[in-house]
Amino acid sequence: MFFITVRGSTVKFCATLLLGVMLVCSLVFVLPNGEDLAAAGGSAQVRYDGIEGIEEMAGFLAQFGWQVGEKPVSDEMVTLPQRFDGVFAAYNDLQRAQGLDLAPYEGKRVRKTVLTVTNYEGYDGAVIATLFVYRDRVIAGDLSSGDPQGFTCGFDGESG
Repeated sequence: MFFITVRGSTVKFCATLLLGVMLVCSLVFVLPNGEDLAAAGGSAQVRYDGIEGIEEMAGFLAQFGWQVGEKPVSDEMVTLPQRFDGVFAAYNDLQRAQGLDLAPYEGKRVRKTVLTVTNYEGYDGAVIATLFVYRDRVIAGDLSSGDPQGFTCGFDGESG
């Protein structure tokens, strides 16, 4: 005669494992794939890295629906302040509102590029996009008007 002894904890473990496998399998077959989510209006992941030149900057802004001129208004290396206060503190609040933060880059030398936005609607004047890039990664930026009475907002055109 042959006997198998099974403890209660072993049975619970096997049952939990089996339920977990069934749950994963059902999610795979029930949830839509990424293409379906994009078609349904889901947003794709924004890429902030791989920004080496003006073309990559234009591609970065295109993720938000913006088109820019081929030549930058300015493209220079700048050093961020050692400590953010006043204008830079307020600017970093805008960055945090769009999921970025300049604080880790205080005192760093970064690339600042300004591009002309060609498809901004709802404003008659010129609109520019400013990008701050550190080690081929966008670390901050905004859309703004050149007018002192104008606006400054995040890449999405709304935050700020």
